[in-house]
Amino acid sequence: MVIAFTMLKVLKGDEDRAYQAIRNAQGIKCIYRILGECQFFIKLEAEDGTGLQSLIDSIMNVADVTQTGHMLVSSRDALDCLDPIPA
Repeated sequence: MVIAFTMLKVLKGDEDRAYQAIRNAQGIKCIYRILGECQFFIKLEAEDGTGLQSLIDSIMNVADVTQTGHMLVSSRDALDCLDPIPA
């Protein structure tokens, strides 16, 4: 299992349409609207790197998406080793 996080830029004014197109795609675990240079922060999950690349390609094919941000990719096992950050 591969987990990735990415930020998306979409065309101004088309945030709602992009959100609707992306939110129910298989592999999208969470999608957050954010303020700033990017409009969305997304958690992705795939079986392997090839599946992850396919998911990213499908997101980039959404008409309103103009750019993806950097991603942090790790295995599920690595995440189990991390301690939560205290509030």
